[in-house]
Amino acid sequence: KFKFEINKSNSTINVNGGSINNLYGGGNEASTGTTQINLNSGTVQNTFGGGNKAGVITSTNINLSGSTCTNIYGGSNTSGNVPESYITCTQGQADTIYGGNNLGGVTSVTNVDISNITVGNVYGGGQSADTETDNVTIHSGTITNLYGGGKSANVSNSSNISILGGNISNIFGGSNTSGTVLESHVNVNDGTVGTIYGGNNAGGTTITTNVLITNGNITNIYGGGNAANSTTTNVILNNSSNTISNIFGGCKEASADTTNVTINNGKALNVFGGSNTSGTITNSHVTVNDGTITNIYGGNNDGGSTTTTDVKILGGTVSLAFGGGNNAQTGTTNIVADHATISNIIYGGGNNAAVTNDTNVLLRNSTVVTNSAFAGGNNGQVLGNTNITVNTRADIGGHLFGGGNNASVSGNTNLLSDDGVIRGNVYGGGNYGVVSGSTNVNIKDTVILGSAYAGGNGDTADVLENTTITIQGSSNIASHVFGGGNA
Repeated sequence: KFKFEINKSNSTINVNGGSINNLYGGGNEASTGTTQINLNSGTVQNTFGGGNKAGVITSTNINLSGSTCTNIYGGSNTSGNVPESYITCTQGQADTIYGGNNLGGVTSVTNVDISNITVGNVYGGGQSADTETDNVTIHSGTITNLYGGGKSANVSNSSNISILGGNISNIFGGSNTSGTVLESHVNVNDGTVGTIYGGNNAGGTTITTNVLITNGNITNIYGGGNAANSTTTNVILNNSSNTISNIFGGCKEASADTTNVTINNGKALNVFGGSNTSGTITNSHVTVNDGTITNIYGGNNDGGSTTTTDVKILGGTVSLAFGGGNNAQTGTTNIVADHATISNIIYGGGNNAAVTNDTNVLLRNSTVVTNSAFAGGNNGQVLGNTNITVNTRADIGGHLFGGGNNASVSGNTNLLSDDGVIRGNVYGGGNYGVVSGSTNVNIKDTVILGSAYAGGNGDTADVLENTTITIQGSSNIASHVFGGGNA
Protein backbone atom coordinates (compact mmCIF):
# COMPACT_ATOMS: atom_id res chain seq x y z
CA LYS A 1 0.00 0.00 0.00
CA PHE A 2 2.98 2.33 0.54
CA LYS A 3 5.60 3.01 -2.06
CA PHE A 4 8.85 4.72 -1.07
CA GLU A 5 11.27 6.05 -3.67
CA ILE A 6 14.30 7.58 -1.99
CA ASN A 7 17.63 8.69 -3.36
CA LYS A 8 20.34 10.76 -1.75
CA SER A 9 18.61 14.04 -2.71
CA ASN A 10 14.88 13.50 -2.96
CA SER A 11 12.08 11.43 -1.41
CA THR A 12 8.63 10.45 -2.68
CA ILE A 13 5.85 8.88 -0.61
CA ASN A 14 2.57 7.69 -2.13
CA VAL A 15 -0.20 6.87 0.34
CA ASN A 16 -2.88 4.80 -1.39
CA GLY A 17 -4.60 3.35 1.69
CA GLY A 18 -4.06 2.15 5.23
CA SER A 19 -3.76 4.00 8.52
CA ILE A 20 -0.64 5.94 9.55
CA ASN A 21 0.13 7.76 12.78
CA ASN A 22 3.09 9.99 11.80
CA LEU A 23 4.28 10.44 8.25
CA TYR A 24 7.49 12.37 7.44
CA GLY A 25 8.58 13.30 3.94
CA GLY A 26 12.10 13.86 5.23
CA GLY A 27 14.37 12.06 7.65
CA ASN A 28 14.41 11.62 11.40
CA GLU A 29 17.60 13.60 12.01
CA ALA A 30 19.01 13.71 8.49
CA SER A 31 18.25 16.40 5.91
CA THR A 32 16.60 15.64 2.59
CA GLY A 33 16.75 17.50 -0.73
CA THR A 34 13.16 17.69 -2.01
CA THR A 35 10.22 15.78 -0.56
CA GLN A 36 6.99 14.72 -2.27
CA ILE A 37 3.99 13.23 -0.41
CA ASN A 38 0.88 12.18 -2.32
CA LEU A 39 -2.08 11.54 -0.01
CA ASN A 40 -4.38 9.62 -2.34
CA SER A 41 -6.36 7.54 0.14
CA GLY A 42 -6.21 6.12 3.65
CA THR A 43 -6.02 7.83 7.02
CA VAL A 44 -3.04 9.80 8.36
CA GLN A 45 -2.86 11.34 11.82
CA ASN A 46 0.11 13.71 11.33
CA THR A 47 1.73 14.46 7.98
CA PHE A 48 5.00 16.42 7.81
CA GLY A 49 6.48 17.56 4.52
CA GLY A 50 9.86 17.81 6.23
CA GLY A 51 11.59 15.62 8.77
CA ASN A 52 11.13 14.90 12.44
CA LYS A 53 14.22 16.68 13.73
CA ALA A 54 15.65 17.54 10.32
CA GLY A 55 15.28 20.11 7.61
CA VAL A 56 14.91 20.04 3.85
CA ILE A 57 17.46 21.48 1.47
CA THR A 58 15.12 22.53 -1.38
CA SER A 59 11.36 22.21 -0.80
CA THR A 60 8.53 20.07 0.53
CA ASN A 61 5.48 19.13 -1.52
CA ILE A 62 2.25 17.63 -0.17
CA ASN A 63 -0.72 16.76 -2.39
CA LEU A 64 -3.98 15.93 -0.59
CA SER A 65 -6.16 14.18 -3.16
CA GLY A 66 -8.27 11.69 -1.21
CA SER A 67 -6.88 10.87 2.21
CA THR A 68 -8.45 11.76 5.55
CA CYS A 69 -5.94 13.66 7.67
CA THR A 70 -5.92 15.10 11.15
CA ASN A 71 -2.92 17.46 10.90
CA ILE A 72 -0.85 18.40 7.87
CA TYR A 73 2.40 20.36 8.25
CA GLY A 74 4.22 21.71 5.24
CA GLY A 75 7.44 21.81 7.23
CA SER A 76 9.22 19.71 9.82
CA ASN A 77 8.28 18.66 13.35
CA THR A 78 10.51 19.62 16.30
CA SER A 79 13.43 21.20 14.42
CA GLY A 80 14.91 21.69 10.97
CA ASN A 81 14.59 24.55 8.50
CA VAL A 82 12.62 24.37 5.25
CA PRO A 83 13.28 26.90 2.44
CA GLU A 84 9.84 26.49 0.83
CA SER A 85 6.78 24.33 1.43
CA TYR A 86 3.86 23.53 -0.91
CA ILE A 87 0.54 22.04 0.17
CA THR A 88 -2.05 21.44 -2.56
CA CYS A 89 -5.50 20.12 -1.60
CA THR A 90 -8.00 19.01 -4.24
CA GLN A 91 -9.91 16.16 -2.56
CA GLY A 92 -10.11 14.54 0.86
CA GLN A 93 -10.42 15.99 4.33
CA ALA A 94 -8.21 17.58 6.96
CA ASP A 95 -8.86 18.90 10.45
CA THR A 96 -5.92 21.33 10.51
CA ILE A 97 -3.39 22.43 7.91
CA TYR A 98 -0.17 24.30 8.72
CA GLY A 99 1.97 25.70 5.95
CA GLY A 100 5.01 25.75 8.22
CA ASN A 101 6.71 23.64 10.89
CA ASN A 102 5.19 22.26 14.08
CA LEU A 103 7.29 22.97 17.21
CA GLY A 104 10.63 24.29 15.97
CA GLY A 105 12.74 25.35 13.03
CA VAL A 106 11.72 27.89 10.39
CA THR A 107 9.93 27.59 7.07
CA SER A 108 11.02 30.53 4.92
CA VAL A 109 8.16 30.53 2.39
CA THR A 110 4.90 28.60 2.67
CA ASN A 111 2.33 27.96 -0.06
CA VAL A 112 -1.10 26.49 0.72
CA ASP A 113 -3.55 25.98 -2.17
CA ILE A 114 -7.03 24.61 -1.43
CA SER A 115 -9.90 23.49 -3.68
CA ASN A 116 -13.05 21.45 -2.98
CA ILE A 117 -12.18 20.09 0.48
CA THR A 118 -13.53 20.70 3.99
CA VAL A 119 -11.02 21.91 6.61
CA GLY A 120 -11.48 23.01 10.20
CA ASN A 121 -8.45 25.30 10.53
CA VAL A 122 -5.93 26.47 7.93
CA TYR A 123 -2.71 28.26 8.92
CA GLY A 124 -0.34 29.80 6.44
CA GLY A 125 2.35 29.59 9.09
CA GLY A 126 3.44 27.02 11.64
CA GLN A 127 1.96 25.86 14.92
CA SER A 128 4.68 27.15 17.29
CA ALA A 129 7.37 27.63 14.66
CA ASP A 130 8.07 30.90 12.85
CA THR A 131 7.83 31.57 9.14
CA GLU A 132 9.00 34.40 6.91
CA THR A 133 6.41 34.64 4.08
CA ASP A 134 3.08 32.81 4.05
CA ASN A 135 0.86 32.38 0.98
CA VAL A 136 -2.64 30.88 1.12
CA THR A 137 -4.97 30.62 -1.88
CA ILE A 138 -8.54 29.34 -1.61
CA HIS A 139 -10.35 28.39 -4.82
CA SER A 140 -13.30 26.50 -3.33
CA GLY A 141 -14.21 24.33 -0.38
CA THR A 142 -15.44 24.92 3.17
CA ILE A 143 -13.16 26.27 5.91
CA THR A 144 -14.06 27.22 9.47
CA ASN A 145 -11.04 29.36 10.40
CA LEU A 146 -8.32 30.60 8.06
CA TYR A 147 -5.15 32.27 9.38
CA GLY A 148 -2.49 33.92 7.28
CA GLY A 149 -0.01 33.44 10.11
CA GLY A 150 0.59 30.62 12.56
CA LYS A 151 -1.17 29.31 15.64
CA SER A 152 1.29 30.83 18.12
CA ALA A 153 4.11 31.92 15.87
CA ASN A 154 5.71 34.93 14.20
CA VAL A 155 5.72 35.89 10.54
CA SER A 156 8.80 38.02 9.93
CA ASN A 157 7.91 39.25 6.42
CA SER A 158 4.27 38.97 5.31
CA SER A 159 1.20 36.77 5.27
CA ASN A 160 -0.84 36.70 2.05
CA ILE A 161 -4.37 35.31 1.69
CA SER A 162 -6.16 35.20 -1.66
CA ILE A 163 -9.83 34.17 -1.74
CA LEU A 164 -11.09 33.19 -5.19
CA GLY A 165 -14.09 31.21 -3.99
CA GLY A 166 -15.31 28.89 -1.26
CA ASN A 167 -17.19 29.29 1.99
CA ILE A 168 -15.16 30.50 4.97
CA SER A 169 -16.51 31.35 8.42
CA ASN A 170 -13.59 33.44 9.73
CA ILE A 171 -10.45 34.84 8.12
CA PHE A 172 -7.54 36.25 10.12
CA GLY A 173 -4.71 37.95 8.27
CA GLY A 174 -2.39 37.31 11.20
CA SER A 175 -1.80 34.54 13.73
CA ASN A 176 -4.10 32.94 16.29
CA THR A 177 -3.14 32.97 20.00
CA SER A 178 0.22 34.79 19.85
CA GLY A 179 2.94 35.96 17.51
CA THR A 180 3.99 39.11 15.70
CA VAL A 181 3.12 39.44 12.03
CA LEU A 182 4.97 42.21 10.23
CA GLU A 183 2.41 42.68 7.43
CA SER A 184 -0.79 40.89 6.45
CA HIS A 185 -2.71 40.89 3.16
CA VAL A 186 -6.24 39.54 2.72
CA ASN A 187 -7.58 39.80 -0.84
CA VAL A 188 -11.13 38.63 -1.55
CA ASN A 189 -12.20 38.31 -5.18
CA ASP A 190 -15.14 35.95 -4.75
CA GLY A 191 -16.67 33.47 -2.34
CA THR A 192 -18.64 33.74 0.89
CA VAL A 193 -17.00 34.90 4.12
CA GLY A 194 -18.56 35.42 7.53
CA THR A 195 -16.01 37.71 9.19
CA ILE A 196 -12.64 39.03 8.03
CA TYR A 197 -10.00 40.23 10.50
CA GLY A 198 -6.92 41.85 9.03
CA GLY A 199 -4.94 41.12 12.18
CA ASN A 200 -4.47 38.37 14.78
CA ASN A 201 -7.17 36.56 16.71
CA ALA A 202 -6.64 36.20 20.48
CA GLY A 203 -3.13 37.55 21.05
CA GLY A 204 0.03 38.91 19.54
CA THR A 205 0.22 41.83 17.13
CA THR A 206 -0.03 42.50 13.42
CA ILE A 207 2.00 45.60 12.60
CA THR A 208 0.38 46.53 9.27
CA THR A 209 -2.82 44.97 7.92
CA ASN A 210 -4.27 45.19 4.40
CA VAL A 211 -7.76 43.98 3.52
CA LEU A 212 -8.80 44.37 -0.13
CA ILE A 213 -12.32 43.43 -1.25
CA THR A 214 -12.91 43.24 -5.00
CA ASN A 215 -16.04 41.10 -4.81
CA GLY A 216 -17.63 38.40 -2.72
CA ASN A 217 -20.38 37.92 -0.17
CA ILE A 218 -19.09 39.16 3.20
CA THR A 219 -20.86 39.90 6.48
CA ASN A 220 -18.29 41.70 8.67
CA ILE A 221 -14.85 43.22 8.08
CA TYR A 222 -12.30 44.33 10.69
CA GLY A 223 -9.12 46.04 9.58
CA GLY A 224 -7.48 44.94 12.82
CA GLY A 225 -7.66 41.80 14.90
CA ASN A 226 -10.28 40.21 17.10
CA ALA A 227 -8.83 40.60 20.61
CA ALA A 228 -5.31 41.39 19.39
CA ASN A 229 -3.84 44.84 18.74
CA SER A 230 -2.64 46.18 15.41
CA THR A 231 -0.50 49.19 14.61
CA THR A 232 -1.75 50.37 11.19
CA THR A 233 -4.80 48.94 9.42
CA ASN A 234 -5.99 49.39 5.83
CA VAL A 235 -9.37 48.31 4.44
CA ILE A 236 -10.28 48.94 0.79
CA LEU A 237 -13.70 48.06 -0.60
CA ASN A 238 -13.81 48.11 -4.40
CA ASN A 239 -17.06 46.20 -4.76
CA SER A 240 -19.23 43.59 -3.04
CA SER A 241 -21.83 41.06 -4.11
CA ASN A 242 -23.98 41.82 -1.08
CA THR A 243 -24.54 44.64 1.40
CA ILE A 244 -21.79 44.19 3.99
CA SER A 245 -23.24 44.48 7.50
CA ASN A 246 -20.28 46.12 9.26
CA ILE A 247 -16.87 47.47 8.26
CA PHE A 248 -14.50 48.47 11.08
CA GLY A 249 -11.19 50.16 10.51
CA GLY A 250 -10.14 48.95 13.95
CA CYS A 251 -10.52 45.70 15.85
CA LYS A 252 -13.39 43.85 17.47
CA GLU A 253 -12.14 44.36 21.03
CA ALA A 254 -8.60 45.70 20.73
CA SER A 255 -6.58 48.80 19.85
CA ALA A 256 -4.76 50.26 16.85
CA ASP A 257 -2.68 53.38 16.27
CA THR A 258 -3.96 54.34 12.81
CA THR A 259 -6.92 52.96 10.86
CA ASN A 260 -7.74 53.59 7.19
CA VAL A 261 -10.99 52.62 5.48
CA THR A 262 -11.49 53.46 1.79
CA ILE A 263 -14.78 52.78 0.02
CA ASN A 264 -14.40 52.97 -3.76
CA ASN A 265 -17.66 51.18 -4.53
CA GLY A 266 -19.95 48.57 -3.08
CA LYS A 267 -22.60 48.59 -0.36
CA ALA A 268 -22.35 48.57 3.42
CA LEU A 269 -24.80 49.03 6.25
CA ASN A 270 -22.36 50.44 8.85
CA VAL A 271 -18.82 51.77 8.46
CA PHE A 272 -16.76 52.60 11.56
CA GLY A 273 -13.35 54.22 11.56
CA GLY A 274 -12.65 52.68 14.95
CA SER A 275 -13.18 49.41 16.80
CA ASN A 276 -16.32 47.59 17.91
CA THR A 277 -16.79 46.75 21.61
CA SER A 278 -13.52 48.04 23.11
CA GLY A 279 -10.08 49.36 22.22
CA THR A 280 -8.40 52.72 21.72
CA ILE A 281 -7.79 54.11 18.23
CA THR A 282 -5.40 57.06 18.02
CA ASN A 283 -6.26 58.22 14.49
CA SER A 284 -9.07 56.94 12.28
CA HIS A 285 -9.54 57.75 8.59
CA VAL A 286 -12.63 56.92 6.52
CA THR A 287 -12.81 57.93 2.84
CA VAL A 288 -15.83 57.30 0.61
CA ASN A 289 -15.24 57.81 -3.11
CA ASP A 290 -18.35 55.99 -4.32
CA GLY A 291 -20.80 53.34 -3.22
CA THR A 292 -23.85 53.23 -0.97
CA ILE A 293 -23.43 53.41 2.81
CA THR A 294 -26.26 53.56 5.33
CA ASN A 295 -24.32 54.79 8.41
CA ILE A 296 -20.79 56.14 8.78
CA TYR A 297 -19.11 56.69 12.15
CA GLY A 298 -15.67 58.20 12.45
CA GLY A 299 -15.15 56.55 15.83
CA ASN A 300 -15.88 53.28 17.63
CA ASN A 301 -19.17 51.44 17.92
CA ASP A 302 -20.10 50.28 21.45
CA GLY A 303 -16.98 50.78 23.56
CA GLY A 304 -13.46 52.11 23.75
CA SER A 305 -12.56 55.45 22.21
CA THR A 306 -11.02 57.17 19.20
CA THR A 307 -8.73 60.13 19.80
CA THR A 308 -9.02 61.86 16.40
CA THR A 309 -11.38 61.02 13.54
CA ASP A 310 -11.14 62.04 9.89
CA VAL A 311 -14.13 61.28 7.65
CA LYS A 312 -14.11 62.30 3.97
CA ILE A 313 -17.21 61.69 1.84
CA LEU A 314 -16.10 62.52 -1.69
CA GLY A 315 -18.79 60.72 -3.65
CA GLY A 316 -21.43 58.04 -3.43
CA THR A 317 -24.50 58.14 -1.20
CA VAL A 318 -24.47 58.07 2.59
CA SER A 319 -27.64 58.12 4.66
CA LEU A 320 -26.36 59.10 8.14
CA ALA A 321 -22.85 60.40 8.79
CA PHE A 322 -21.27 60.95 12.22
CA GLY A 323 -17.87 62.46 12.84
CA GLY A 324 -17.84 60.69 16.19
CA GLY A 325 -18.74 57.21 17.38
CA ASN A 326 -22.00 55.37 17.89
CA ASN A 327 -21.98 54.55 21.62
CA ALA A 328 -18.28 55.27 22.16
CA GLN A 329 -16.66 58.63 22.83
CA THR A 330 -14.17 60.42 20.61
CA GLY A 331 -11.68 63.22 21.19
CA THR A 332 -11.65 65.52 18.14
CA THR A 333 -13.79 64.87 15.06
CA ASN A 334 -13.35 66.02 11.45
CA ILE A 335 -15.87 65.32 8.72
CA VAL A 336 -15.88 66.64 5.13
CA ALA A 337 -18.53 66.11 2.45
CA ASP A 338 -17.34 67.15 -1.01
CA HIS A 339 -19.45 66.46 -4.14
CA ALA A 340 -21.34 64.00 -1.94
CA THR A 341 -24.94 63.04 -1.27
CA ILE A 342 -26.08 62.67 2.34
CA SER A 343 -29.56 61.25 1.97
CA ASN A 344 -30.54 61.93 5.58
CA ILE A 345 -28.53 63.79 8.29
CA ILE A 346 -24.89 64.63 8.98
CA TYR A 347 -23.49 65.16 12.50
CA GLY A 348 -20.12 66.48 13.54
CA GLY A 349 -20.37 64.61 16.83
CA GLY A 350 -21.41 61.13 17.85
CA ASN A 351 -24.71 59.33 17.92
CA ASN A 352 -25.13 58.44 21.62
CA ALA A 353 -21.65 59.29 22.85
CA ALA A 354 -19.63 62.38 23.72
CA VAL A 355 -16.92 64.27 21.88
CA THR A 356 -14.42 65.44 24.50
CA ASN A 357 -12.76 68.14 22.37
CA ASP A 358 -13.95 69.93 19.20
CA THR A 359 -16.00 68.97 16.15
CA ASN A 360 -15.26 70.22 12.63
CA VAL A 361 -17.72 69.87 9.73
CA LEU A 362 -17.15 71.07 6.15
CA LEU A 363 -19.84 70.77 3.46
CA ARG A 364 -18.76 72.01 0.03
CA ASN A 365 -18.79 71.71 -3.76
CA SER A 366 -22.49 71.08 -4.41
CA THR A 367 -22.79 68.48 -1.67
CA VAL A 368 -26.46 67.68 -1.04
CA VAL A 369 -27.74 66.97 2.46
CA THR A 370 -31.37 65.90 2.08
CA ASN A 371 -32.30 66.51 5.72
CA SER A 372 -30.43 68.58 8.34
CA ALA A 373 -26.80 69.19 9.27
CA PHE A 374 -25.54 69.45 12.88
CA ALA A 375 -22.11 70.56 14.02
CA GLY A 376 -22.72 68.68 17.27
CA GLY A 377 -23.94 65.19 18.07
CA ASN A 378 -27.28 63.46 17.94
CA ASN A 379 -27.68 62.39 21.58
CA GLY A 380 -24.04 62.87 22.49
CA GLN A 381 -22.65 66.06 23.99
CA VAL A 382 -19.63 68.01 22.77
CA LEU A 383 -17.34 69.17 25.60
CA GLY A 384 -15.34 71.55 23.38
CA ASN A 385 -16.35 73.83 20.52
CA THR A 386 -18.33 73.00 17.38
CA ASN A 387 -17.43 74.31 13.92
CA ILE A 388 -19.48 73.89 10.76
CA THR A 389 -18.86 75.47 7.34
CA VAL A 390 -21.13 75.33 4.28
CA ASN A 391 -19.74 76.74 1.03
CA THR A 392 -19.53 76.50 -2.78
CA ARG A 393 -23.20 75.75 -3.36
CA ALA A 394 -23.57 72.98 -0.83
CA ASP A 395 -27.31 72.39 -0.45
CA ILE A 396 -28.95 71.63 2.91
CA GLY A 397 -32.49 70.34 2.45
CA GLY A 398 -33.48 70.77 6.10
CA HIS A 399 -32.02 72.94 8.86
CA LEU A 400 -28.44 73.92 9.63
CA PHE A 401 -27.38 73.82 13.32
CA GLY A 402 -24.24 75.08 15.00
CA GLY A 403 -25.04 72.83 17.95
CA GLY A 404 -26.38 69.31 18.42
CA ASN A 405 -29.69 67.50 18.27
CA ASN A 406 -30.92 66.78 21.82
CA ALA A 407 -27.30 67.19 22.84
CA SER A 408 -25.39 69.98 24.57
CA VAL A 409 -22.25 71.87 23.61
CA SER A 410 -20.02 72.94 26.51
CA GLY A 411 -17.97 75.43 24.48
CA ASN A 412 -18.83 77.81 21.66
CA THR A 413 -20.54 77.13 18.34
CA ASN A 414 -19.19 78.57 15.09
CA LEU A 415 -21.35 78.43 11.96
CA LEU A 416 -20.31 79.81 8.56
CA SER A 417 -22.34 79.60 5.36
CA ASP A 418 -20.53 81.10 2.36
CA ASP A 419 -22.32 80.59 -0.98
CA GLY A 420 -24.55 77.88 0.44
CA VAL A 421 -28.21 76.99 0.01
CA ILE A 422 -30.24 76.29 3.18
CA ARG A 423 -33.81 75.19 2.45
CA GLY A 424 -34.89 75.29 6.09
CA ASN A 425 -33.67 77.49 8.95
CA VAL A 426 -30.23 78.33 10.27
CA TYR A 427 -29.60 78.02 14.02
CA GLY A 428 -26.45 79.05 15.82
CA GLY A 429 -27.39 76.76 18.69
CA GLY A 430 -28.81 73.26 18.92
CA ASN A 431 -32.12 71.53 18.47
CA TYR A 432 -33.30 71.20 22.10
CA GLY A 433 -29.64 71.20 23.14
CA VAL A 434 -27.96 73.73 25.44
CA VAL A 435 -24.90 75.73 24.39
CA SER A 436 -22.93 76.67 27.50
CA GLY A 437 -20.72 79.13 25.63
CA SER A 438 -21.52 81.60 22.84
CA THR A 439 -22.89 81.17 19.33
CA ASN A 440 -21.31 82.77 16.27
CA VAL A 441 -23.24 82.75 13.00
CA ASN A 442 -21.80 84.19 9.79
CA ILE A 443 -23.98 84.22 6.66
CA LYS A 444 -22.34 85.29 3.39
CA ASP A 445 -23.70 85.08 -0.17
CA THR A 446 -26.13 82.41 0.97
CA VAL A 447 -29.75 81.61 0.14
CA ILE A 448 -31.88 80.71 3.16
CA LEU A 449 -35.47 79.75 2.37
CA GLY A 450 -36.47 79.92 6.04
CA SER A 451 -35.19 82.11 8.87
CA ALA A 452 -31.82 82.65 10.53
CA TYR A 453 -31.51 82.36 14.33
CA ALA A 454 -28.43 83.19 16.35
CA GLY A 455 -29.74 80.88 19.07
CA GLY A 456 -31.22 77.40 19.10
CA ASN A 457 -34.50 75.68 18.37
CA GLY A 458 -36.81 74.55 21.18
CA ASP A 459 -37.48 75.56 24.77
CA THR A 460 -34.43 73.68 26.08
CA ALA A 461 -32.01 75.06 23.47
CA ASP A 462 -30.59 77.80 25.69
CA VAL A 463 -27.42 79.73 24.91
CA LEU A 464 -25.82 80.60 28.26
CA GLU A 465 -23.44 83.29 27.00
CA ASN A 466 -23.63 85.57 23.94
CA THR A 467 -25.20 85.17 20.49
CA THR A 468 -23.84 86.86 17.39
CA ILE A 469 -25.16 86.74 13.82
CA THR A 470 -23.57 88.52 10.84
CA ILE A 471 -25.15 88.80 7.37
CA GLN A 472 -22.81 89.67 4.48
CA GLY A 473 -22.65 89.95 0.72
CA SER A 474 -25.61 89.03 -1.44
CA SER A 475 -27.31 86.76 1.09
CA ASN A 476 -31.02 86.21 0.56
CA ILE A 477 -33.05 85.24 3.64
CA ALA A 478 -36.67 84.54 2.74
CA SER A 479 -38.18 84.97 6.19
CA HIS A 480 -36.60 86.55 9.30
CA VAL A 481 -33.36 87.11 11.15
CA PHE A 482 -33.36 86.69 14.96
CA GLY A 483 -30.63 87.52 17.44
CA GLY A 484 -32.01 84.82 19.76
CA GLY A 485 -33.57 81.40 19.39
CA ASN A 486 -36.81 79.85 18.30
CA ALA A 487 -38.44 78.63 21.53
